[in-house]
Amino acid sequence: MNCHYFENRIELLFDDNTPETLRRELLAHAATCPACAALLRHTQAALDAVTLPPKIEAPRGLGQRILQTAAGSTDTRRTPRQRLRLLAPLLSAAAAIAVVLLLFNPAGRYQAHAARKLLRNAAAELDGHEPFYLEMDIRTLPQENFAYTDARLPFVRHRLWGDPARGRWRLEKPERIALNDGHRVLLWNPATGAGSLLLPGDGVAEDFAALLDPYTLLMREEARIARRGEVTYRKEVGPQTVTLTVEVPAQGDFANDYMRNASIGESDTRREYRFDRASGRLTGLKIDLITDRGTRTVARLERIDYGTPPADTLFAAPAEEIEWLDLTRPVGGSRFAGITPEEAARKLFAAMQSWDEEVLGEVLAYYHLDRMKQHYGGCRLIEAGEHFRSGDYCGVFVPCRFRKPDGTIGETMLALRRDNPAGAWVADGGL
Repeated sequence: MNCHYFENRIELLFDDNTPETLRRELLAHAATCPACAALLRHTQAALDAVTLPPKIEAPRGLGQRILQTAAGSTDTRRTPRQRLRLLAPLLSAAAAIAVVLLLFNPAGRYQAHAARKLLRNAAAELDGHEPFYLEMDIRTLPQENFAYTDARLPFVRHRLWGDPARGRWRLEKPERIALNDGHRVLLWNPATGAGSLLLPGDGVAEDFAALLDPYTLLMREEARIARRGEVTYRKEVGPQTVTLTVEVPAQGDFANDYMRNASIGESDTRREYRFDRASGRLTGLKIDLITDRGTRTVARLERIDYGTPPADTLFAAPAEEIEWLDLTRPVGGSRFAGITPEEAARKLFAAMQSWDEEVLGEVLAYYHLDRMKQHYGGCRLIEAGEHFRSGDYCGVFVPCRFRKPDGTIGETMLALRRDNPAGAWVADGGL
């Protein structure tokens, strides 16, 4: 488990419905990572600050004093990572405002409780160790990672088999398949014969959990409503169906808009959930992207079945020949530690020009070097621009212009991250 995964799911440590296996994994990471342990302590303190003791009435004038304190707060000592996280509304001034809402807005509190209960009950149905199968259409490319969306593209069918009792799942679209057999994650492209082996929680889950894992999706939506302020919602009750509509702003740092609308989480969206009124089960989901030009549906649930055990063969390694890249071991090395992203980009392309596999093996740990050589062997960097952050990506982007061996010019946004034990820059996108 890495820090990005922990930060995206820290709110689940404060929910009684979170599975014990996931809770233990999160706590185990915090026990070995000082930064995440500090984040956990600060989050707990913030939650304690907005948890009211039972049967205590607010003193006269408390609301006004809290608002004055919040308005006068000038504490901006937050790390860049904290500013990027969804937990920002729990910091000091916002925590005080949350107390005011709890004290003086009982109607809003009831509405939030009703919406949260609806999501929580539906999530509980999915967390009852009952297998499920779903099909979802998403506007994306068949070969791209599972998080990538583009409202201009046609829909691509995704299929997911879940076996919660045994900790297994399988997700597939035409040119990308991922499965967790309970011990490791296999991710591969049948068309190219290239694949990766990962440990559960090592990164591939972030690519699609917020889109296609119904339990995580519902629990994160419930947590957003619990925080209030960053979402709006409405509930409609029909004879057989309850519909909950939630509008969520884009998550991340958009001082640079490069990653805006590149995924569901990095877009302003309206999510429409439909639940069976009798059982509370999720029966429908539609996600619309909201822009200045209007709205467009980017994801829609086409089918969900509960209670049908998936065949064991679905969780077996592929029968076809796959060239596997083993990412179960730590990545990163000393050559790309302690330098700037721009220096890392220059060193990467210098190694590409002579194709130094010893150097490239450190910085291109997420790539098959033999396949990369066909496209980038002999490339020479012309210019590396200033790095920037964008969206919810845990690293930075470096604009690069380079000359190919045939003389043509290429451009890319090199994605570099260093959330590894060595603290070294590793490329995981843009190539």
